Amino acid sequence: MPGTIIGGTYTTGVTLLTNPTTIAATGYVSNTATNGIAVSGPTGTAWTLTNQGLISETASGGIGVSFAQSGTVINTSGGMITAAGDGVVLNGGGVVTNASGGTITGALGVEANNAAATVVNAGSIGATGAAAAGLQVSDGGQVTNQSGGTITGY
Repeated sequence: MPGTIIGGTYTTGVTLLTNPTTIAATGYVSNTATNGIAVSGPTGTAWTLTNQGLISETASGGIGVSFAQSGTVINTSGGMITAAGDGVVLNGGGVVTNASGGTITGALGVEANNAAATVVNAGSIGATGAAAAGLQVSDGGQVTNQSGGTITGY
């Protein structure tokens, strides 16, 4: 099953319904609600999301991509995930792969909780918040920062 491909513009966020899902290079998913989520993966599925486009959550406390449990986020070259709150949140651990040319930013760039996570970065992962980390893996795992990759925080 090829999954869902999202193209076009969605300004009030999306909740994933089909696994896997790809946001095409022409796709733009945003949300401007305080504490909102641009792309949400609800419980019951270990989601796989490939982002080739732009995911943006600009309101206070907003999250770019949030999975209720484990999952995989693949941010391709040219893909951008940005948020006023956290860029990517995996509430059950999982995998984040950020390709060369990919960007993930937020008050905390990537946050993984409640289970081990693997982060492979060849692009840019960064924190924009005061006293925030570019990457927080709370329950162990592995971080590989490949040649050309940057992880920045304050």
